[in-house]
Amino acid sequence: MVTDIARVLYHESEILARIDAMARELTEEYHGKELTVIAILNGSFVFMADLLAGFHCRSRSTHGVSRATAARNPPGASSSGKAASLTCAGGMC
Repeated sequence: MVTDIARVLYHESEILARIDAMARELTEEYHGKELTVIAILNGSFVFMADLLAGFHCRSRSTHGVSRATAARNPPGASSSGKAASLTCAGGMC
């Protein structure tokens, strides 16, 4: 158990309950419609997977998941402010 945390802001059960509620909202809003979900931040792919696991779409379209990551520069290099590389998986880019 982690002992260096002063207090827990949100318990796991609260987070999972909110993710389930968001999935239900998406299911209602996009019933029969196509939905594109893009995970932007590093580590957001796990959240997106949890969200979409609860999303129940009844459309006949095929659903897939793709991800893209962008990096400004390699570790230790100076920043130009522009993306130096873009990595894509799943045929999205």
